[in-house]
Amino acid sequence: MVGHQLWQMTRATRQIGSAMDATPLLKEVFEGKKNTRELQKKFGEKLAEAGIKTSGNTRADSGGNRTWMTLPKIFGICYEDKDKIVIFTQVGKVIAKGGKPALVMMEKQLLTFQYPNRTQEHFSQKMNDKFCIFPYRFLVKLLLNVKYLTVQEIEYFVLPVSSDKELVSVTHEIELFRKGKIKLDYESHR
Repeated sequence: MVGHQLWQMTRATRQIGSAMDATPLLKEVFEGKKNTRELQKKFGEKLAEAGIKTSGNTRADSGGNRTWMTLPKIFGICYEDKDKIVIFTQVGKVIAKGGKPALVMMEKQLLTFQYPNRTQEHFSQKMNDKFCIFPYRFLVKLLLNVKYLTVQEIEYFVLPVSSDKELVSVTHEIELFRKGKIKLDYESHR
């Protein structure tokens, strides 16, 4: 398998504030227990009660509640041992307590997150082997250069980046795009 050709940004990694709010409930429901559909459902209900996610009917085969487990695993907040028991890391315990230390710890986790990432070895999460990048660091550096990013610029110029070495070229491409010197080819991009 070739793997993903773009940054694999799950919903949870795009909604970090909500995921941080969910971490204390995740710890309450899962810590030291086996990750089961029953606990996932209970976790989803607690998230809805807390107003972190919308309430409503969830299909039995839905992955919605499992999605909320994605961010904590990706960022080293918790993991499942060989028996599928959820274990919180020291980082996860700090984040679950909340407050300023949680924000500082999450910032550290974001800035040290990288592709390749061992938490994404499942075939559905696997990145192409060409990726060797700290994506959140790259975004911060890029924003320092270009001041802001549109969704379109992220889609066309940022998500395909596979190395931190591409910062200068991506900055230049975005500047040219903003001046109207690069036209996007929507058909070949999709």
